[in-house]
Amino acid sequence: MNSDKKVGTVSPMKIKRRKILESKDIVNKMLVTDLLNRIEDVISGYVAFNDVDLEKDTHKHNLAEDIYKKIVDKSEDIPRNVKVLKAVEERLNIGQLKYGKDIPIDDGRDWLEESIEEALDNVVYLTNYLLQIKEKRDAGSNSNN
Repeated sequence: MNSDKKVGTVSPMKIKRRKILESKDIVNKMLVTDLLNRIEDVISGYVAFNDVDLEKDTHKHNLAEDIYKKIVDKSEDIPRNVKVLKAVEERLNIGQLKYGKDIPIDDGRDWLEESIEEALDNVVYLTNYLLQIKEKRDAGSNSNN
């Protein structure tokens, strides 16, 4: 009998899906928390600035409109932690597509050595980028003279 069919066991695929959902859930929780904080700020500012009675329908409508505008206007303002998590998620997805599997637990590589090599590559790439920025800046300051 297939172990996936047994009562009380969970297939590796289901465990993987749960982990993915949990990781995405963290991002969604952060986005919701940020959105709720924005809404609370708008409500506080609206009530304090307008000295309103929220029992009146017109005041509720105006407040709802203000909240909507703030949310829409700042929809591109994603919290930095969410951007970092999204970048890591994108990187993992690229590896998944490239190699067709998750990060191997033990495939014979020396993970410390791999990490050091990647860090050194990173230094090279960042240094090259810094040099490009300096060259552009210097070229711009020379053309202004």
